[in-house]
Amino acid sequence: MAESVNPQRIHALVLAGGMGSRSANPALPKILQKIDVSMDLLQAHLENFLNSEIKRVTFLLGFAAELVTARLEELQKQFDAIEIDWLIEEEQVVTAAPVI
Repeated sequence: MAESVNPQRIHALVLAGGMGSRSANPALPKILQKIDVSMDLLQAHLENFLNSEIKRVTFLLGFAAELVTARLEELQKQFDAIEIDWLIEEEQVVTAAPVI
């Protein structure tokens, strides 16, 4: 019988370094694209983690990392139940390079 996983022990990694070049606003990274009038993809991810009881998330950043970190800092109080941090890939090589 399989053991159930305690979501509070999961450390989620989010690949968030994409350029969003095919999106509605190519100047913004994918993670900051609006998915409705009041929410961007970053906030939606955090809402999902909060609802899933995942308590630790690391965002792996690349393109326009300074915009994403500013947004993460804005959202940290709202999502204070989640430990949020990030790593910045200075030179983008391949999609999964920050995980390797």
